[in-house]
Amino acid sequence: MQNKYTISIFFQRDNQFDATLVATIITMNIVAFSLINITTCFACLAYYHIHMMTKISPKVVYLQKKLLIALCVQAAVPSVLVYIPYLFSMNIPLFGVSTTFIHNISAPVTAFFPTWDAAVMILLLPDYRKGLAG
Repeated sequence: MQNKYTISIFFQRDNQFDATLVATIITMNIVAFSLINITTCFACLAYYHIHMMTKISPKVVYLQKKLLIALCVQAAVPSVLVYIPYLFSMNIPLFGVSTTFIHNISAPVTAFFPTWDAAVMILLLPDYRKGLAG
């Protein structure tokens, strides 16, 4: 006997086609993939323009690259801890796979996001490390 909240590959809920479910899943997938792509494009463009700077000192270029790396790592934290679990949680049930394990992992991983976000910034930026130590 199927649980009444199980979603099959045919986008059914309660054994009926659910257009709202299809629209929601497609919209949320577009949003998640768009955010990841936009972030990646901006990071690549920023690195390119920092690399092409000729009118500033090498030390400033070095500091800008270091800051960009810190920002990329900080941007990777929500991608790994929020977007990827979300995408798995939303899309795996569509293929008839049991999602109990995925949901049991997704909730704690997403809950650790703020902690890891702060930890990454403290570890990567010396001013924050000095502030924590002081």
